[in-house]
This record gives sequence, structure tokens and C-alpha cells, in this order.
Amino acid sequence: MEQWNYSRALNVGYQWESLLYKGKRTNMSDTVSWKGLQENISFDEIYNTIYNPDYSKFEHWPDSPFDFIPSRILPYGACVKIVNYSNPIVLITKQRIKIFVTDRFQNTEFGINNEALVGDPITVDYSPDASEAKGFSLEIEQYEEMEGEECAKYGSYLDYRQCIQNYLYENFMKGFGCTPPWMYLPNKCVQTLDRNSTGKSARELLNYLALTLNKGGEVHIDECKRSCLRTTIKSKQQIQKMINPAQGSQLTLTLKDRVVYTAERLSYSFFDVLVDIGTIFY
Repeated sequence: MEQWNYSRALNVGYQWESLLYKGKRTNMSDTVSWKGLQENISFDEIYNTIYNPDYSKFEHWPDSPFDFIPSRILPYGACVKIVNYSNPIVLITKQRIKIFVTDRFQNTEFGINNEALVGDPITVDYSPDASEAKGFSLEIEQYEEMEGEECAKYGSYLDYRQCIQNYLYENFMKGFGCTPPWMYLPNKCVQTLDRNSTGKSARELLNYLALTLNKGGEVHIDECKRSCLRTTIKSKQQIQKMINPAQGSQLTLTLKDRVVYTAERLSYSFFDVLVDIGTIFY
């Protein structure tokens, strides 16, 4: 992907992204490790070395406050999740960014489910010589499919994301005794593992995840059905006036206050529906 730095990755021992996910270092195929070529650095240090995340060129307009949480979303790299936002959301940036708006009920920790967002792609470019202003309106529609072979109705204590996390945690703990450190799971692997001593099913699962993410695909686990509750966000670009070109490029998101419900359950407020808004740095 755009943030992957090949030369820096090679220096710490991982030639390709898929090999980083697998913990497979250059010329060391008999081990599984996320400790670098010399086994002297943590995965967080490896990640920061390769992706070199920089959040300093990203901020909000003073009249449109929000908070953002730095997030690691592979294979994209350094992203932020926007929370506690007002309407409209006005972002100021001095780098090219792409906004994604995802459906929390279909989302997982791996990659980004782009199926919920339809319409105009939400991007803004920046160069020192040419800032630009873009605006987009977002209209949300929520609906619920009938439960069956294709989807399940999850309760308040378990959702689609948690189902996948539980499955991965159980299988990696059984096969590795720890979990790959690039996942949002407890008991992360901090030691180098002998590949032949690990469980075959866990190795196959890791290979599946690595290859799927490397191709930009979506992770599917047969034991976890998708949620029947779905959200569609319709994006439409609008003419936008530049506030201050000297500050950088400007992106405005206006959340429309009309939500069309065609679901059986109506216990979701507008801001509960639109939960995951974030941006990818290029």
C-alpha cells in the first residue's frame, strides 16, 4: 500500500507486507517472529519504522471540534478514527487524505469494509502550491435483513467483530500460545517461535489472513455470520468555499439529519448509526 516503505521494511527483516503479517523474516523461514531481523525491537517499533506515522499535518477547524484516535489498520497503515465530532466536520490537512465511513455492524479489526459507503469517493489533495476545498453530504439509511444462512442477529454482548476476535484468539492461543502483535488481541507474541512447533491450523489461519489483507480483501470466518443489521451511507460531493488557503486543504462533511429506517429495531440514534469515521494518510 501507499504507506509501506520497502527499504525500511527490508532493513528490519520483512521484505513484503504479507511476510510481516506472517512473522516471516528474510532467510528465516523456520521461525515465526515479530521482533525484527536482530530480534531486538518490538512490533510497535517495527511498525513505526516502516510506516512512519505523522499526525502533525492533520487538524480540525476551531469552529468544528473533534477528537481523533491514532489507529493501526493493516494493510493501510497509519490512520485516525474521528470521535466526539460536531456537525459539520471540518478537517484541515497538509497532506493527501482519504476518508472512510464504515458500518460498525459489518466491520472488523482487519482492513476496512467499504461496502457501506456509496456515491462519491471522499478524498482531498494538498500541495504547497495548491490547496483545495471539498465538501460532502452524508445520508444514512439503516435496514435489517431476515436472519438465516447469510446473517445473524447479535446481542449486546457479542457482535460480528467480537465473534471473529474470539475465533482468532482461541485458535492462535491453541496453536501459538500467543497472538500476532498486529492484531487487537491480548497475549501478544513477544518471543520467537519455532515454526515446526506451532499448530498447523494456526499457521494456515495466519497465512489466510496475510494473503487476504495483502490483496486488500476482506476477512471471512465461516463460524461468524455477518450481522443482519446493515447501514448504507450515501456520499454526495458539494460545492465548498475555502475558509483559509494558508492553513492547508479543507474537507467538510455534513451529516444529514434524516435517517431512513427500514429495520425491525429502531433503537439507534443518528450518531449511533454513523460510528466509524476515519482517514488514511498517503
